[in-house]
Amino acid sequence: LIDHVYQLGLFNGNVLVAEKGDVVYKASMGFAEGAKKNRLTDQYKFLIGSIVREFSAVGIMMLNERGKLSVEDKLSKYLSELPEWADKMSVKELLQYTSESAGIVLQQKLLEKLTGTSFSQFVTEEIFKPSGINTLPAQSKEQDFFVARSFSNDHQQDKPDLPSSLKVYLTLDDLYAWLQHLYQLKFINANAVKQILGATEKDKPSALGYGVVEGDKWISHLDRGSMLNSEVFFSSNIPKGRTIIFMSNNKNIKLSELNNIIQSILDGKPYSFPKKSLFQKIEKQMGALNGHQIVAFYEYLKSKNNEEYNFGSERELENIGNYLMEKSRYDDAIEVFKHNVKLFPKSGGGFMNLAEALYKKGDQKEALVNYKKSLSLDPLNKTAKEMVLKLEKK
Repeated sequence: LIDHVYQLGLFNGNVLVAEKGDVVYKASMGFAEGAKKNRLTDQYKFLIGSIVREFSAVGIMMLNERGKLSVEDKLSKYLSELPEWADKMSVKELLQYTSESAGIVLQQKLLEKLTGTSFSQFVTEEIFKPSGINTLPAQSKEQDFFVARSFSNDHQQDKPDLPSSLKVYLTLDDLYAWLQHLYQLKFINANAVKQILGATEKDKPSALGYGVVEGDKWISHLDRGSMLNSEVFFSSNIPKGRTIIFMSNNKNIKLSELNNIIQSILDGKPYSFPKKSLFQKIEKQMGALNGHQIVAFYEYLKSKNNEEYNFGSERELENIGNYLMEKSRYDDAIEVFKHNVKLFPKSGGGFMNLAEALYKKGDQKEALVNYKKSLSLDPLNKTAKEMVLKLEKK
């Protein structure tokens, strides 16, 4: 499977699979940089992106358990220099909805304020060393030989210009070691984990990503982090002792699909090999095409290559639309999302994407219509419900 997706250009990176608590598969596919000079090995460290928030969140909860702070307190109590909104946001709320880099920086700033030490030093002494992680945050730099350098699909290497708070690199073994200690509740208890997870939603991960804890035991955990063309994804079924980790330096939108296939293989369920990425096929043209033209190109490829790409999934157009959203090309994204809901009219997520694009554009009237449609298809969508209430008040 992994060799197949590498040959299709869907994955360049390292993968680990553990079952019943033992690592049963580990592989490195592809190259450590865009120039294709050095083959990846499991010694290479990858930029973990927003997953770094897991360390600061657990660190804050460790201090909470030690009585150094209360997560019910408002942020302004500890960071008085913040604007007025900090009087309304609690520490716990910061941990429950932290996916943006600004929130991650705030977590680290709070940790440093309370401990009087740097985030890097705290993580090294309190988390990495106890986990047996040999890769220390302060030691990992882009120029190190065993750092996987991210690159685009046309092999252009990224020029990282990232804040130090996000420059954390780990190997497969490092990340796996961290997760095992986390699931064994070596750092914080089950109640603290539950407080961080809160009521996480599809589009609003907590500082620990997504997870379920029942009683005093972890049940499941999933998180992902991406930065530039680096991407890390993992999922764990803790009662089964199962963890699947992907670390890539050539960002690819197929990692969740690959995870699902491996889950099926381990469970003895039927599965099919993934098809080529439509996003990769169309990515180079997107800069020169508007929304209408992208849809037309999609339909042209569909008529000529129906078996080669996965046109039966709404994810293909969703990924293209999300890319356009990241580029603030809202009109083009709206056209793509409109076509997606036309093809998949029963998708609550599809209408949610369209509503978000319309809202970003400033078309609140049409955004409300589509938030309502999304909510009718997915009544548990808390974000859609909140947006309907917000827009109906105006």
